[in-house]
Amino acid sequence: MALQTAAFIAGFAVPKLPRLYAHTTVSWGFFTIDFTLLVALTALAIASRRFWPIWVAGLQAATVMAHVAKAMVPEMLPIGYGFQIRFWGYGMLLLTAAGTWRHVRRQRLVGHDTSWKWGASTR
Repeated sequence: MALQTAAFIAGFAVPKLPRLYAHTTVSWGFFTIDFTLLVALTALAIASRRFWPIWVAGLQAATVMAHVAKAMVPEMLPIGYGFQIRFWGYGMLLLTAAGTWRHVRRQRLVGHDTSWKWGASTR
């Protein structure tokens, strides 16, 4: 969640185009943020023992690919590009919430939860 929050906050630093021109070209500032988040989420997924971070990284990869598709096909409709770069974020938030809920549940039921591959104990 910290990575997603940091990416959200970083988005405020990217200059916004007027609504008339929004999504008519690739927003390289948002691409940079999205790509950086993808790299960080992929590293998190590799280090995790859980499956949900892999799905979150995959959804972020879909967002990055939307930027790539717009760069390759500039005539893509702005509404389609805008939808593609926003849509996957909702799934990422739901997966993060579900993963957090399951983590807390496992800790309550078992008393511990080794979520990372480098964890000292697997009890």
